[in-house]
Amino acid sequence: MPRPASMALALVLLAVLAVCGFALYIASTIARPHGNSLTEERRWEQDHGLWGDFESLERTAYVAPGKDGYELHCELVSAPEPSDRYVIISHGFRANRYGAAKYVGAGGASATTASSMTYAPTERTHLPPAPWARPSRRTS
Repeated sequence: MPRPASMALALVLLAVLAVCGFALYIASTIARPHGNSLTEERRWEQDHGLWGDFESLERTAYVAPGKDGYELHCELVSAPEPSDRYVIISHGFRANRYGAAKYVGAGGASATTASSMTYAPTERTHLPPAPWARPSRRTS
């Protein structure tokens, strides 16, 4: 029969290994995140009934300059009624702008979705694109 001291030592070592393994997993997830492509995210949203009427909304794609030259791919979604209010939606870690589609349209607020942040004007005709944004060449 094992001695209590050796049993306690084995449990402590097992706990340390478990904590180290979990910490390594979290660190690798942060260092190399894997998210869905726009196509995969759109399919997932549609399969789970979260896409709603997003496709029918008036949208304009933009690229906004971010820190250190990083490009933020945004979509400006106009509200059905003119307004001077905006809604900004930013997706979560390992997500993309299509993951925020569930918050726009009939089921949610009129807003925009972006790669790192989302610009969502609720004015259809009176708000020009932000001066720092340029039209996107990206199609998906």
